[in-house]
Amino acid sequence: MKRATKIISISICLEVVLASSMALLADAGGSGVAAFSLGDYFTYSYQGELSKAEVSEDESFSVFVHGEATCTKDFPASPSKAEITSRVIARHQVSGAEVTLNSGYTVTIVPFPAKKGDMSRIERTVPLKFPPRSEPGIYQVVSELERATLTIPFLGLNEVTEYLPQSKVLGTVIYVVPPAGASVKTTKLTGVISHQGIFTQEIVAYSHDRDCWLTIPKDTVGLRADGTPLSEITMVEVIEPPLPQGTTRVARIYDLEPDGATFEPPVTLTWKYDPVDIPENVREEDLVVAYYDAETGEWVELPSIVYVETNTITADVAHFTIFAIIAAPVIQYKLVISSTAGGSVTTPGEGTFTYDEGTAVNLVAKPDEGYQFVNWTGDVDTIANVNATQTTTTMDGNYSLRANFEAIVPPEELGSNWTLIGGAIAAVVVVGLGVFFVRRRRASQ
Repeated sequence: MKRATKIISISICLEVVLASSMALLADAGGSGVAAFSLGDYFTYSYQGELSKAEVSEDESFSVFVHGEATCTKDFPASPSKAEITSRVIARHQVSGAEVTLNSGYTVTIVPFPAKKGDMSRIERTVPLKFPPRSEPGIYQVVSELERATLTIPFLGLNEVTEYLPQSKVLGTVIYVVPPAGASVKTTKLTGVISHQGIFTQEIVAYSHDRDCWLTIPKDTVGLRADGTPLSEITMVEVIEPPLPQGTTRVARIYDLEPDGATFEPPVTLTWKYDPVDIPENVREEDLVVAYYDAETGEWVELPSIVYVETNTITADVAHFTIFAIIAAPVIQYKLVISSTAGGSVTTPGEGTFTYDEGTAVNLVAKPDEGYQFVNWTGDVDTIANVNATQTTTTMDGNYSLRANFEAIVPPEELGSNWTLIGGAIAAVVVVGLGVFFVRRRRASQ
């Protein structure tokens, strides 16, 4: 269902044929052939494109393979024909269940590029389809080799299957199955969109339950993935793919079709939800609309506006895919605050406090009379200024902080202390001079 082309590297038949030729010659006892490599005789490139990265029940898709090989030096054999038969399966990434998407297809390459300068190209579209009652989810698509043969003059038909890679991963695809009893709502666009894909009036497309709707203003450009104007909009309730770990969905999940459709400028998607479906550890204003990116396998959050009064949420969307309302639990941390003698923390106080992740907490330390503030110690990495009585700390974890105070020495005490210190120093100097003169007198006698 998601038509955004996904480029993947696959083991194309050209490479298979070339490797097979060498393996066959080596097996037949060709002198030194076993040491050959593709790079010695050929330059080649190949590419594959899945027509969709997301498909629904009874929906067909395909893989388009294309590539070319050029012979750069005469090959020591001249196969007249190569045939490779493979099948395509899909393996569920959670349960491991396997289903067959294509029971077998054969590619024939004639002529084979065996002389310097020869070039061979292949292009093949291989049809794929999930069988009925397949398990919904994310599948790994794999090509499995069934048989490979070369026709070589004087040697006839030669099977070389055992010399080739037996399987190759092609990519991933999401198989979506609507819930039992789910309805599909399609809005026809006849008469409201031009041949250039420009909407001639504002339209609203609803889901079957009218809990989700898309508002498309006049003059919006709406195109299919192939660049042709939209002719209809369909909303399908789905149960896959799974949401990010630790999150829950609020309201139904919808797949908006046709997949890959684009809008310029973006259009507004509105959802109505039931507050009862919001988990206790989630704030209603923190709900977000997210879309599923089939290429990365991740949900992407969109800038969203929550209207608590009407229990609705809106987001602007520029393309069609799977959308959901995601509820992420609030992450909270504890802050333990204490102080030394000579003062206290007045804001937020002393003790244990709980804050949401990312909260900037104001800190105010107040010294008692006769004391002064020194600094903050403890988990001070996120404190703006550890030497300020008024500062902030950002809650990115569980923290413990302490405000430190010290007594202020009165000026008069400071003066008397300096008198005592000065007298002691003078006494030491006098005694030292006395010892010096005594030793000097004795030395002169």
